[in-house]
Amino acid sequence: MTDVSDLKSLACQQIESKKSELFDIANTVLDNPEVGFNEHATSSLVRSYFTKMNIPYKNNLAVTGIKGKLSGLHPGPNIGVLGELDSLVVSDHPNTNINTHAAHACGHNCQIGMMIGVLFGLNHPEILRNLLYKDKQLDGLKSTSLINFDLKADSIVHAISGLPAIDLIFLFFTLVEFPLAGIIARILGKVILQIL
Repeated sequence: MTDVSDLKSLACQQIESKKSELFDIANTVLDNPEVGFNEHATSSLVRSYFTKMNIPYKNNLAVTGIKGKLSGLHPGPNIGVLGELDSLVVSDHPNTNINTHAAHACGHNCQIGMMIGVLFGLNHPEILRNLLYKDKQLDGLKSTSLINFDLKADSIVHAISGLPAIDLIFLFFTLVEFPLAGIIARILGKVILQIL
């Protein structure tokens, strides 16, 4: 299978088949908010998915950060996918933890679910074998290496310092009642699909 539309369809099928599990992941993180540098349960949850998917990772980066690497067949550009672990102290948030007053007011719980969804979509032998991008300077094809991150935003500089250069990084955000959200999502979706 080398047809790009077939590969995109396969990635979407992989994600769709795990939709319920992705909601469960996001809700588990939502229900267990942890403030910066104390995200031990969230870090453990992400590590468990890296392990289940046989994705090699390093942990304890900038205290609780994790980085995993999912590679294509040959070296290529490094694409980062970032999911933030931490919550904030927001006493009056509807999902505030009554003991710590922490809550995922910024939607980082959704970021974790979306990041793992990307892994579900791309961590398939057929997709990894065929991840290609057009190198305009060389006018040829190269396979893509994909680096997936799960780090706190305030720890990025420390945690990625030992990584190869990142050519492109994706970070997910959730927006409520923001009319441009759909437009932004469609534009980003087209950019991602052009890379694949």
